[in-house]
Amino acid sequence: MVWVDEIAEDNSEDIWENWKNEFCDAMDDIAVFVAQVRGKGDAVRIVDWYRGSYNAAAQIKFSDGGPDAIIRYAKPGVTAFRDEKVRNEVAVMMFLRQHPSIPIPRVIGWGITEECPKKLGPYIIMDFVDGVKLSDILRDPAAPNQPILNPNIDPDILKKILNQIADIMLQMYQFDFCDIGAIDLDGSVCDRPLTYNDNELMTLMDGFPQGTLPSKPVSSATQYFESLADRHITHLNIQRNIAETDDICREMYIARHLFRQLVGQVAAQNGGDNGPFKLFCDDLRPANMLVNLETLEINAVIDWEYSYAAPAQYSQSPPPWLLLVSPETLMRRGYTIGQFEALYTPVLSMFLSSLKEKEVARGVGNKQLLSSLMEENWADGTFWWALAARKSFDVDDIFKAKLKWQSFGHCGGATLDALPAFVEQKRGQYAQYCQDLVVHQAQRTAKSFLAYQVHGQARIGWVGISSCSLLADAELKTPLALRSWVSLGGESSLILRGRG
Repeated sequence: MVWVDEIAEDNSEDIWENWKNEFCDAMDDIAVFVAQVRGKGDAVRIVDWYRGSYNAAAQIKFSDGGPDAIIRYAKPGVTAFRDEKVRNEVAVMMFLRQHPSIPIPRVIGWGITEECPKKLGPYIIMDFVDGVKLSDILRDPAAPNQPILNPNIDPDILKKILNQIADIMLQMYQFDFCDIGAIDLDGSVCDRPLTYNDNELMTLMDGFPQGTLPSKPVSSATQYFESLADRHITHLNIQRNIAETDDICREMYIARHLFRQLVGQVAAQNGGDNGPFKLFCDDLRPANMLVNLETLEINAVIDWEYSYAAPAQYSQSPPPWLLLVSPETLMRRGYTIGQFEALYTPVLSMFLSSLKEKEVARGVGNKQLLSSLMEENWADGTFWWALAARKSFDVDDIFKAKLKWQSFGHCGGATLDALPAFVEQKRGQYAQYCQDLVVHQAQRTAKSFLAYQVHGQARIGWVGISSCSLLADAELKTPLALRSWVSLGGESSLILRGRG
């Protein structure tokens, strides 16, 4: 478990808070703009606001009685490369819309920052899809603040849901790509891969060098995995507060360098070094699936951000979120790996059964089945390698719990010789960070906790970590600032990583 850089996170939060005020000022312009892009019916009212980990959205109703629309912005501060993120997501959505059995909202329009009213940022305008988050259906009601699969869920309900998820993942797996990277509308790989982990490195710490990220598509799984392992090491080098003690520093140093030395073993398994590569979405999970509450049919899979052609080992490993959260999240809550596996294995068995049924139903041929590959990757530990490869903030815990046993005798003398000097370097970084944090917190405390902006009849107030609750469902004749900002309100400062 890695502590985030609180200074960097506070700075990101300030950017987000300032943007919300700009958003409020531009609400009338935004509603008119969405109506113009839609091409029919005037905007009547803003029905609701939504805030996710990386996006903020407004739902708008129109005078012609047609479907509501959503305009969704990439949140500044917590998202890096915003234009690129949205451009990649739209391309994947429009590519997958050509395969209608994967339920995806229709994209009405989209644009980069320069094309948006007030230049608020890149946006996507989509049909509004009614539904309930699948995670809300599956979660344990006894743990409202720490989502986890309900242990008492009706097996028939769970089976119905898993059948649908298995079918979606099976369809995603059918596409082959020649390189690792962003996908264009026609299914070709057109740019570098932009991932969830890249975004975290750029926003949860200061000074991570952009030059260490890919600049173009990657043609080799080995090359890509090695670059990910190098990023883990760069992360360890750059983040000043990553290790509080010398012992923690040593453990992280050894774990990340061993991972770098052994990572080629993963590239040689199953998927092959030169492809084919497979479509993978870093943010695919039940919280981003909307279901009909009565039928439990999945109406839409939303938030296709951080989707790209990836090493096949990612798609060939079981989804780590079958318990609604991944194992590294549960470890941060105090669960052991053994406890995770005891909860996960029965659900995995049910999921694989659903996947095998869908393979039969879709007439998948005699080639190696996805269900078999997932079984193998869970059994031989590839699941953990693939997870650790894309989790710079969690690689140490995953390595220690599941991969360390593979590493005996692999740590070279030259690497260990550099360890004492590295520990001393990190000790100095941490001491300086603590001093800077004290100054930073004093400066923030000195600022006013309450800021009011008055625009005619509209007044928005932000108080530290919460938002001001205002009128809901206002007609356009009333200033659009008089809206409910509860769901878009301020966020508490995170001490541990974990935005979604």
